[in-house]
Amino acid sequence: MKKILIVLFTGILVFGCTNKDIEFDDFKYYSIYFPYQMPIRTIILGDEAVGDNTIDQERAFSIGLTIGGAYENRLERQITIAYAPELAENIVDAATGDTLELLPESHYDAGFLVSATDIITIPSGEMSGKTRVQLNDAFFQDPLSTGFHYILPVKIIDAGADTVLSGIPGPGAASPDPRNPDDWNIIPKDYTLFGIRYINEAHGYYLYRGQRRNLTTDEVTAYSERFLTDNPLTLLSTTSLTENIMSYVAGQATDESFRMLLNFDHSGQTLAVSSLDSTTVDVNGTGSYYTKEQGESESYNGNKHRTIYLTYTYSDGTDNYAVNDSLVFVDTDVRFEEYTVTIYEP
Repeated sequence: MKKILIVLFTGILVFGCTNKDIEFDDFKYYSIYFPYQMPIRTIILGDEAVGDNTIDQERAFSIGLTIGGAYENRLERQITIAYAPELAENIVDAATGDTLELLPESHYDAGFLVSATDIITIPSGEMSGKTRVQLNDAFFQDPLSTGFHYILPVKIIDAGADTVLSGIPGPGAASPDPRNPDDWNIIPKDYTLFGIRYINEAHGYYLYRGQRRNLTTDEVTAYSERFLTDNPLTLLSTTSLTENIMSYVAGQATDESFRMLLNFDHSGQTLAVSSLDSTTVDVNGTGSYYTKEQGESESYNGNKHRTIYLTYTYSDGTDNYAVNDSLVFVDTDVRFEEYTVTIYEP
């Protein structure tokens, strides 16, 4: 009988103890901040991107801020932000030395341009909020927009009852500059210098193969591996909305000598092939391209990808050649990037 009671008591202990979700208290203060102070945002206009680039294809982007100090947001919060052009003064890209400039107001539309300030709403149940910036034709017609040149500075000016992470200056920093980390014990996160650029629909790395025929000797040279993925990669780099530079001509790449320009007509899915001023070869031809949804596109690893076919001739000053190339898309090579700045005296 005693053994039975012990077993029953043990069972009550085992089955009477149930796991409960562990709940942690929030910190006393909620903090509002921009997660990145100097990010570079690349607008990807192509149809093959890692992740969702729907907003990119709408020619827009978002600037967001977030909440710290809480595991759950139980209130709707409205944060006031403002355009902060003073943060773009007297700076260069620390990596390249290139001057960084304000994104011209003619290049975009945003709430903080209309009324000097804008409201970012963080809905109840969410830990972040954002505002939309709509780019316009002037941005995409500007040749500087294809590289890292323009920045859009924004700062938090009011967060209601919440704390803004405005940093703690270091000793001796009489006039700390938010852009200079040496001025701070804890760097401020109440601003962002949002770098912005774009790549066009064709930009990216492609698997590259083809053949060239010497029109004088009729000799044919193939540069094509049996398996598509064993072929080399070539980059189509953006120079405008419709133009890309290709770093190979007829399977050859020698510094600046063998490069050519591809000019895309997206309405007809055709393109023109021509020479670049800096090259030593004379190139002329045409091409066609197909999206991953079209039957003419090629595939690897079980998936179809954007494909470009080129037919062109070129002369190296001695012989003339006829060339057929095919390019199958691999990757835009766009990664998340941050930058740093060097501040100079005006």
